[in-house]
Amino acid sequence: MVLLNLWSIGHYLQWFGIGFFTRIGWRLFFFLSIGWEILEVFLPYEFTEEVWENKISDLVVNTIGFQAGRWCHLRRLQAKPEDIVSSTKDK
Repeated sequence: MVLLNLWSIGHYLQWFGIGFFTRIGWRLFFFLSIGWEILEVFLPYEFTEEVWENKISDLVVNTIGFQAGRWCHLRRLQAKPEDIVSSTKDK
């Protein structure tokens, strides 16, 4: 049994992007994240067949990805506008 796999990378990147590019809150995040894992129990596809420990690790990876995306988004908003302009002019 492997708790982290290739799907974990996809989960992390997906939730990082959602945390970075959207303004959804923690309630909606938890609803979507837990809801998808519950939905996977009932879907008749091979990729959804996994042990419960892997589903729990998916939720942990989702949370880390979402938090990292929100953190990066907030850091970008806190940057001074002149820093952003000067960094684009240098390129």
